[in-house]
Order: sequence, then C-alpha cells, then structure tokens
Amino acid sequence: MPAHSIVRLVAALVLGQAVIATGSGLGAAADQAPAGTCRPRDGLGNVLAKLEAGKEVRIAYFGGSITAADGWRPKTLAWFRRQFPKAKIQEINATIGGTGSDLGVFRYRQDVLQHKPDLVFVEFSVSDLMGPDAGQVVWTVDGKPGGPAPRFDRYCTYHRLASLKLAEGLADEEHTVAVEIHPQQPDRSSVLGQVRNQPGFDPKKYEGTKVWVGYLMMIGDPLP
Repeated sequence: MPAHSIVRLVAALVLGQAVIATGSGLGAAADQAPAGTCRPRDGLGNVLAKLEAGKEVRIAYFGGSITAADGWRPKTLAWFRRQFPKAKIQEINATIGGTGSDLGVFRYRQDVLQHKPDLVFVEFSVSDLMGPDAGQVVWTVDGKPGGPAPRFDRYCTYHRLASLKLAEGLADEEHTVAVEIHPQQPDRSSVLGQVRNQPGFDPKKYEGTKVWVGYLMMIGDPLP
C-alpha cells in the first residue's frame, strides 16, 4: 500500500446488531440480548452433573497459538479425563494460531457453537498484535482527525493479524471514515531493544512504513 493511499468507507452503522451474526456466514441472525458488563452465573453445575453421570461432554478450546500449542489445552483435557474416567469427553479444537478475538467473534458460531459444546475455554492473550513491519496510521471520522497509532508487534517478529478499532459509538446514520498511512516511521526502540542481541539481528528489517491490511469488519453497510 503506498504511503499516502487512503481507504474511504461510507457506512450506515446499525447499532445493536449482533456482530457474531454478521460474520458467521451461516445466514440466520443470532438472538440479541441486552448488553451488560457482567452477568453472574450459577457455576458449572450442568457440566459437572454430566461428567459425574458418565455422559458425553464436549469441551471447546477457542483461541490462538497459546491454546493451539501442546500446552495447557491437552493438559486440562487429560485432567478432565482422569477426574471423570466414566465420562465420554470430546474435544472441540477451535484454535487458529496468530489470530485474535477480532476474528474470533466472527468465527465463534461456525467453529464452536455449531458443535454444541458443554464447556468453552477462551484465550486470546497476545494475538491482537502485528510485526515486524511497522507503520503509523492516522484517520478521520466525519472530518475529525485521529491518531497516529503505531502498528507493530512488541512480542514477536512474524506476521499475524492485528486489529485497529475506528468509529465506535456513532449515531445510526451515514458516516465517512478515511484511513491513511502516516509518512513518518514510528518509534521502534521498545521492539529493537528486545531483539538487538539476537543472532542475525538486522535493523533494516524493521524499517519502513508498511501496514498490511487483511480484512475490514463493520456493523452496517458500505454505500457507493
């Protein structure tokens, strides 16, 4: 993408529409529920009852590379099978390395819910990041400027999905959003300090003003 290329989006935002229904690809809209910060539950009584009764229990693991790795996921699955040897425990491995919760919300129905899990573990610890290419993004929403926001990964040196949230909390009407790559490079000192002593370190690998755009998610419809 050229340094000054602009992506313009005119969207009629439909507030309150379930995001998971928009991106699931299954056609039917999801039932909506009132938004809330926290809803206390009554524990895992149903799951424990099925485990103790020796019934089939489906455990889903939903996350990125930390969950996909041969670590806590297989260990917890083995623990359940040891604790409840009579239960028929099935694993739903809904992990995709290098992806974050921004993609997860769009694939949750297809990769998790349609398999009818009894228990779901969710983990997206460090996957909403990007690197090693870096750049600064600036934007305008209805003519009001925002940014710059640096886009690079402080934790790894390979490409993976990242998210940049823009134009949140707008009224249900037409809006114009413009996104542009800033010509100046971001401050990379925090990243370079972590990898400077690694074998084969090349500072030129981190130069430039590149931002890789893989997808655009929205609630609403683009207008011509």
